Amino acid sequence: MKIREAMNKKAAYIEEDVNLKNAAKLINFSRASELIVVDKEHHFIGTLPETALIDAMIPDASQGIQEDDNMQNLIQRFLERKNDLINYPITELINKNAITIHPDDNVISAARIMVEKQIRLLPVIESGKVIGTISRAEICWALMCHETTHGNIE
Repeated sequence: MKIREAMNKKAAYIEEDVNLKNAAKLINFSRASELIVVDKEHHFIGTLPETALIDAMIPDASQGIQEDDNMQNLIQRFLERKNDLINYPITELINKNAITIHPDDNVISAARIMVEKQIRLLPVIESGKVIGTISRAEICWALMCHETTHGNIE
């Protein structure tokens, strides 16, 4: 089974010149774990994971929590930075080395990549442009519902 048969053609994407507030709004609205970042012509730039947004908003959150920092201190540090963060550009947060997949690749190949690399979502790229995404859930559904020919998933 090919990726193009199972992918989501309505990917949550964002242009590279957007600020942190709008990126957070879209992540929340789309319920995506990461956004696909594109340029004005819809060419793939990279991905913007929700963890990058959290790290930008509370840079020492994971370190502070691990060191039993007072949660109130973390909240206070965020509130002190909040106004500066509203217009913070996402360009510095983009993962420009994101793994992508082609729509003619096999779903099993995508599943293997996702498990090995612990990736939840792969951008589907054709001729340099984003045409969709494929998630672990979509792969599971495709594999369970796809009819096989002679025991093979093609």
